[in-house]
Amino acid sequence: MLRIVVGGDIFLGGNIHLQYSERPASVVSEVFASLLHKFQSADVSFVNMEAAVTNGISFSRDSRIFLSNPPYTFDILKRAGIKVVSLANNHVMDHGHQGLLNTLTLSTEKVKLSGIGRNLIEALSPAVITAKGWKIAFLSFSEVWGHPEWAASQERPGLAESKDEVVLPAVKSAVDKYDAVFVYLHHGINRSIIPTPLIRSLSHAAIQAGCSAVFGNHIHQVAAMEVLNNRPIFYGLGDLIFPETIGEGLHMRPFSRCRDSLLVELYLEKPGEPPKWKTTVYHYNYRSQKVSKANLWRHWATLLRIWLFSQFLKTPLSKYETLFQAVDLRSPGSFPARCFRSIFELSPMLEHLWWTLFRPPTCRPFLSPGYRPSHLMDKIIKYLK
Repeated sequence: MLRIVVGGDIFLGGNIHLQYSERPASVVSEVFASLLHKFQSADVSFVNMEAAVTNGISFSRDSRIFLSNPPYTFDILKRAGIKVVSLANNHVMDHGHQGLLNTLTLSTEKVKLSGIGRNLIEALSPAVITAKGWKIAFLSFSEVWGHPEWAASQERPGLAESKDEVVLPAVKSAVDKYDAVFVYLHHGINRSIIPTPLIRSLSHAAIQAGCSAVFGNHIHQVAAMEVLNNRPIFYGLGDLIFPETIGEGLHMRPFSRCRDSLLVELYLEKPGEPPKWKTTVYHYNYRSQKVSKANLWRHWATLLRIWLFSQFLKTPLSKYETLFQAVDLRSPGSFPARCFRSIFELSPMLEHLWWTLFRPPTCRPFLSPGYRPSHLMDKIIKYLK
């Protein structure tokens, strides 16, 4: 039996880099502490890594949020037991094509990379891991969000674009060559808990083409899931380790909707057969910069949220677009979804309200300099309107 562990987004810049830049080896023993037994004991482990790995290359585009991982990132991931990372996402091009090329150079086979390349052929080539006689392939794709220059071409480095005409031939080709194929899609609307009609349709097509499971992210929170042909589709795994960097400085949000994540363990018994799986909820703490298994309340609240929003996915694809427009969190007609979202986020909001209003400043190192409690109240009032 082959055991594969899949996690959500990982980003090692921001406050983690500030805190551990003088002792980067401690990131493994402290930040990854509760995950080490999962990743290191797995036959294959896979995560999405937001942003390029750079050496201070200047930014190439005007963006309110830009991210970069420190040069020692691949060493950390290798020591933590992570064997494959997806880099097909909207932040891998924050430093332009040179930042992407720098990432490819620094990886030096320490960790297998999926979803980017020096040209289109390389970007579409799966990351392949051999374990226990199995050959496992990982394919990664991303939306380009209006930046066609992000997509790899025959002569240009870039990422593998998540379009039907790109994804499906790559999946079918890999299914013919390898014992199991896993697909990662970075796509959709940020913070939306149910998938867009396009990403749902593409995920279904990937499963029907023969892949063993589909994983999605970009929404920075745990989202709905469904099962097709006994194979799972996870539309949002959340942020496994993700300190926030906003603009040119650091800003820690007073409360956040992206602290919980889902760690998926898949078990393969025979090539071509659907996997068995189990999930565990993890919680990233912005104050301590550490990830740990979620407490009982957060665990069951997260699983209940997954189940609740997964009920929308019982709608056939032919009728799903109409439903999506009615309940999408960014849609004017999304009152039910806003209500559900408020219920499930009430606990972390109250927790941060308590820390902000009633704890002395020395107990609140996770807040930005100059932060005032009224900012939190303003945000809550604006959110509930």
